[in-house]
Amino acid sequence: LSGETEYFWTVKAVNLAGDGNYASSYNFITGYPSAPNLISPLFQELNVNLNPVFIWNSNPIVSSYNIQISEGLGIVRESMVLDTVLTDTSVQMFNLKPGTFYAWRVNAVNEFGTSLWSKLFQLKTLVIIPEIPTLLSPVNDLNTLGETITFIWNKVEYSDNYKIQVSKVESFSSRVFEAENVVDTTISFSGFEGATNYYWRVRANNNGGSSSFSPAYRFYTGFPIMPSLIYPAYQEINKEIDPIFKWTKSNLASEYKFQLSAGLSLDVNKLVVDSTVADTTLYYNNLKVNTFYSWRVMAKNDVGESEWTGIFQFKTAADTILAVEEAELSLPVEYSLEQNYPNPFNPSTTISFALPEPGMTKLTVYNIIGQEIAVLVSDYLEAGVYKIQFDANSVNKRLTSGLYLYRLESKNFIYIKKMLLIK
Repeated sequence: LSGETEYFWTVKAVNLAGDGNYASSYNFITGYPSAPNLISPLFQELNVNLNPVFIWNSNPIVSSYNIQISEGLGIVRESMVLDTVLTDTSVQMFNLKPGTFYAWRVNAVNEFGTSLWSKLFQLKTLVIIPEIPTLLSPVNDLNTLGETITFIWNKVEYSDNYKIQVSKVESFSSRVFEAENVVDTTISFSGFEGATNYYWRVRANNNGGSSSFSPAYRFYTGFPIMPSLIYPAYQEINKEIDPIFKWTKSNLASEYKFQLSAGLSLDVNKLVVDSTVADTTLYYNNLKVNTFYSWRVMAKNDVGESEWTGIFQFKTAADTILAVEEAELSLPVEYSLEQNYPNPFNPSTTISFALPEPGMTKLTVYNIIGQEIAVLVSDYLEAGVYKIQFDANSVNKRLTSGLYLYRLESKNFIYIKKMLLIK
C-alpha cells in the first residue's frame, strides 16, 4: 500500500445460494510516509558542478531519510559514494569527479515504516580538463643519473591518473618507456643505457579528457656504457696459456671489473680472476692447458656501473710440446724445421724443429691458400730441439683432406714445409 493514503474496505458473504450484501465500509489511512520527490539536481541534468546540493521535498510525518548516491547510471553497492541517514531534506557533496555520471535516490522513515524509494535520478558532472602537471624530479638538465630512475611530478586537481613518456629524442617520436593510468605521482623505471640523453614528460587525465603534455625535461645517465670484449675472441680455441685480455674503452668509465672462471659458464663462486683495473687490458699468465675458460667485463664510475658484457668462452691449447732436448752437448748449432711425422697423417702428427739460441718463436699452420689454421707455438723459447703435436680435430673449423703448410719463424729464421692430411 502507498504511504499516507486513505483506503476503504468492506466485506460480503458468499455461499451456494448466492452473494450477500456488502457490509458498511470502513476506512483507514496508512501512517508510513510516501516516497519523497527529488528536486535537485534535476532528472538527467548535465554539467552539474562538482560540489552539488541534493534536495528533496519535506514531509512533516517523516522522522528521517535514507539517501544513496552512486557513481554510474544505477545504484551499485561497490560504486556508492554516499549511503547515509539524514533528518534534513538536503545534503551537499564535495569533489565529485568531473565528466562523470551519478545516480541518486531517497526514501523516508517514520514510526510506522519506510517508504518506497523515490524515482531514480541521474546526473552528469561538468567536464573539467585537468591542468598540465609540473615535473619535479629528475630536474631539467641533470647529468648524474644511474640505471634506475624515479620520476616525480605534482598532483593535479581533478586528475584521475597520469601518462608518462620517456624518450631518447626530444620529439618523442619513439619511446623507451611509457606508462598510462598511473594513479600515483611517482613511478620508477630500470634499464636505462649509460652515457645517454633522455627526455621525459607527463600529462593528466580524467573522464572529461586529458591535459597537454608538460614541457619535456632532459637528463643524462652518467654511468658508463657497457664495453665490448675484443680478445680472446668468442669461442676461440688453441689460445696460449698466458693471454692478454682486451676490451673496448667505455665512455665515462673510471675503472673496469674483470672476471674469469674455468668452464663454459662463468661461476662467480669459482673465479680464477676477480679484479678491478683502470686500463682496457689485463695480462694473466697462469692458465691451464687444454681448458675452457669464460670471462666478462663491466665498466664503473662514481655514478654507477654498466651491465656486464656477454660472456666469452675460449679454450687454451693442448700441451703440444712433447719433448725438449736442452742438454748442453745436444744443443743444435743451426736452425732447422723437420718434416712432420707421420705424413700423411690423420688426425695428428708431430713437427720437430731446432733452435740454436733463445728467442721469440712462432709455429703456424696454414691451408694451401695461405689462411691461418692454427698457431701451435707463440712464445719465448730457450735453445733446444722441440717436438710439437698438431691435432687436426682441435682447430675451430673442420679440416678436410688436403695439403697444408706449417711455418717456423724465430729471429731471422723463416722456413715452410708441407704436410698432407688424409681422412
